[in-house]
Amino acid sequence: MAQVFAYAVIFLSWTIVTGEGGMLWLCQITFAGIGAITTADLATNHGWPVLAGVLAGGLIAMVVGLVIGFLSIRLGDLYVALVTLTFGLLVETLVFTLPSFVNDGLGLSLNRPGFATSDRACAYLCLVAFVAVSLLIVVFRRSTAGLAMNAVRWSDAGARTIGISVVRMKVTVAAFGALIAGLGGGLLAIAQTSVLPNEFQTFLGVVWLAVVVTTGIRSTAAAMVAAISFVMLPALTQAYLPTWTGNLLPLFFGLGAISAAQHPEGSLAELGRSFRNRLLRIADRGATQPSVYNVPARSTETDTNSSREAPVIVESFP
Repeated sequence: MAQVFAYAVIFLSWTIVTGEGGMLWLCQITFAGIGAITTADLATNHGWPVLAGVLAGGLIAMVVGLVIGFLSIRLGDLYVALVTLTFGLLVETLVFTLPSFVNDGLGLSLNRPGFATSDRACAYLCLVAFVAVSLLIVVFRRSTAGLAMNAVRWSDAGARTIGISVVRMKVTVAAFGALIAGLGGGLLAIAQTSVLPNEFQTFLGVVWLAVVVTTGIRSTAAAMVAAISFVMLPALTQAYLPTWTGNLLPLFFGLGAISAAQHPEGSLAELGRSFRNRLLRIADRGATQPSVYNVPARSTETDTNSSREAPVIVESFP
């Protein structure tokens, strides 16, 4: 569960960048790797407190996100996706393969904070981080900057017409997303107590994105569901199904992402909408069903065949 909450924090970076900013960044896993490697390196080799290393990794990822945003956002959405994909591949090839990080295939190890040495305490730590980041995203949505970003997402030209700087808003959101991804990577390193650079391959990040898009790209709750699916489903498959079935999970996530063309808000929002509509139909059906009462007739005439008075049917509607 500690890994689930750490992955949920990383997935929130797509919630803010793609869900709120409307930009397709394909290097969020690279930012997570920067945060994880920075945390482990500072904590193990330089004697930093672990949580300080997590914060430093997030800040470094934010600075890198700012630079990439300034260089690519003016080029257009398609070039942003290509530039971020290229950046992820370059970092994966040139930085994550350094001998000091690979360490003969052993990676980097680190100790958890003193108050979170157990798995339960570490899970609570990552859960608190997820809740805090989720609240920040909610506050951002309701703020002036969030409303401006919403206008930019719907129409760049319309946002410029009312005086909003499109580039500045997108760069801000991109830096915020890189910060969240870096923090999530540091938390993942704490949860695993080790970091292997090959865990942050760029094309694996595409699978991560597919999982998030399948559940819901704009929902913080969907990020948690996506993390649970990404961590728990392979574990269940490995425990109870043949080994080869584990290779089918990325395919299923990809097919789920394709379904976003029909349900852009994701499967979680669609299930919630269907459940709500079903409840409304049940409530309407119960409200419009007529009620029948046997009310004595007020006529003074008696029935010749029976001493009882004829019933009167009364229909009541709301």
